[in-house]
Amino acid sequence: QYLESRPDYFKDLVEVIRLSGMEDVFENEEITFFAPTDWSIRGSFNYLNRVWYRMGHDSIKSFNQIKPEVWREMLSMYIVKDKYLLKDIPQIDTTAIAAYPGQTFITYGGLPMNVGVVYGDANGVKYVGPRQILYSYIYDITVSDLKNAYVATSDIQPKNGVVHVLRMTDHDFGFDRRLFALKAIEEGIDE
Repeated sequence: QYLESRPDYFKDLVEVIRLSGMEDVFENEEITFFAPTDWSIRGSFNYLNRVWYRMGHDSIKSFNQIKPEVWREMLSMYIVKDKYLLKDIPQIDTTAIAAYPGQTFITYGGLPMNVGVVYGDANGVKYVGPRQILYSYIYDITVSDLKNAYVATSDIQPKNGVVHVLRMTDHDFGFDRRLFALKAIEEGIDE
């Protein structure tokens, strides 16, 4: 309901949820959802369209030309079972990761994601400033490489969980637009 109430940010996201067949998860299960905005979905979709066009195909005009499995897999990266507010998430410091590593959560799709709260500095004093959630895709455990997404608005509490809205200007849907394009092309595009 919250996402539907904000079509200025989540009109495409609501459509993706519908296309993925995951409405029951969002309506009935207790989840923490790191919500990508339409800006990030459109950015990845437009990248896919450029790749698809360079491969000699007509433009993809609609989200429903992409298989539901792709939407489900990508959307599952943003869902964690149970409810986690900012206060429930441990600290992360990317410059002192051994001391403040955040916490690994397993997503709805079974992927490991790191979640932590970045404690900002204020007036030269470490960790006493503003706090912001950092949600990271662990895409290569062998090199501890992370794709990061900062939360712009946290702790929105609909009836069955919590929504943390990801910052819209620097996040690709699927954490990497190339990964999204590859998955969509591998599954097949309906023409």
